[in-house]
Amino acid sequence: MQLSNQARRHIAVNAAIASTQVLIYQALHDRYGFGRGRFAKIDAAVDEYSRHINHDGDRYNTYRDAMDAAGLDLRLKQDFIRWLKKSLGISGKAENTGAEAGMEYTYTLMLYALYDVFGFRQNRLRWLQEKLKFYAWLILDGEVMIPEFMKCMEIECGQKFENLESWEQKYGELKIYG
Repeated sequence: MQLSNQARRHIAVNAAIASTQVLIYQALHDRYGFGRGRFAKIDAAVDEYSRHINHDGDRYNTYRDAMDAAGLDLRLKQDFIRWLKKSLGISGKAENTGAEAGMEYTYTLMLYALYDVFGFRQNRLRWLQEKLKFYAWLILDGEVMIPEFMKCMEIECGQKFENLESWEQKYGELKIYG
């Protein structure tokens, strides 16, 4: 069965969004001990920002500009997106465009939530960006897979990821400890 371009683009966007989200969660858990409660606050804030964006197309630019003013490093963000996109094996113009937009959107709104809800400022944001770039490099280099990050979040924080469940149904249970 051959997928339509729209279906392939949709899959690429979902993979990009889920991957970006899980890597941000992993970094926050590792450094600051974030768990389900704080992740839920981030998700609620991102949902709220998304509703605003749906009603006002310029609102996304406002969030992005606020993050730029807060000291977000554009190069770190671009490197993260480029490396993660490459590691996901996304090919084709529509898939690339969709995945990149999904990563950019997720990255910006989740970091804005950290800025807005948790008071993250330049130093903490910079640390997070560097950690995300490091994770993307590990994935690109084949040292670790995104499902392993998802499994860690499931075991340590109780986070559930549909993508992980699908992966484990296809390949078997993922064992990351011992």
